[in-house]
Amino acid sequence: PTMQQSPQDEQEKLLDEAIQVVKVQSFQMKRCLCFLCLKELLAFLS
Repeated sequence: PTMQQSPQDEQEKLLDEAIQVVKVQSFQMKRCLCFLCLKELLAFLS
C-alpha cells in the first residue's frame, strides 16, 4: 500500500529534483566556458 503524498511533500520533491538539475547544468556550463577559454588561449598563443 503506497501512501498518498501531500501536495506540499510533492512540491518539495519536485523542487529538490529541479535544484539538482540546475546544479548539474551549471557545472556543465562552467566546464564548457573553461574549455572555450582554453581554446581561445591556445589559438592566441599559437
